[in-house]
Amino acid sequence: MQFLPQHNNAHVQSIPTPAKLKQISLSEFEALELEDVKDQLAVTHDLHDHMIGRLIMIATATAEHHLNRPIMTQKRAIYYNRFPHAYSIPLQCGPVQQIESIIYHKADNSTVTIDPALYDLTNEDHNAAATLKNGQRWPTDKLKSSEGIEILFTCGYSDYTDDIPMQIQAGMIDFIRWHYQNDAEGDMPASIHQHWAPYVLHTDIK
Repeated sequence: MQFLPQHNNAHVQSIPTPAKLKQISLSEFEALELEDVKDQLAVTHDLHDHMIGRLIMIATATAEHHLNRPIMTQKRAIYYNRFPHAYSIPLQCGPVQQIESIIYHKADNSTVTIDPALYDLTNEDHNAAATLKNGQRWPTDKLKSSEGIEILFTCGYSDYTDDIPMQIQAGMIDFIRWHYQNDAEGDMPASIHQHWAPYVLHTDIK
């Protein structure tokens, strides 16, 4: 296997735009506990448990879309058409817990898995990346024409609600309260934007 030479100022050199980001699996757990949400809403009965449960799901999906980041543990895959002339391949995600595999599909339809000892997971909490270790190079094999590189990774804060940043949870609670008490009339309350603003993740994914 041959590899591209490393370059100085790698982070400012050309990095390809990802071809696709795909969700592989979802978490089995919710980002908020039902009883905690009911306490915040001052709900002391069980008549609306199903409604509140659905609002928790909607709040989670809305937060992930607004923040452009996963909340609960899930698996995703990102695809690139070529390797970068740089040390790192951005995962366009954060937080990332683990890179499961990096494989590439050659033009002859064969598939190669890159040895995980050659790279590290870096910048896990924000724009995470697969970054070459010192002295390593990305392959130069001819790839298939589209989505030749596939990186599978586990992302999200945790399976446990206690590990989710309090501001994200507070925004979700305000979102649920807005729907539950006001039937979501008008624009989304400013408090939700304020809670979530520090956690918005900017990526190249369209």
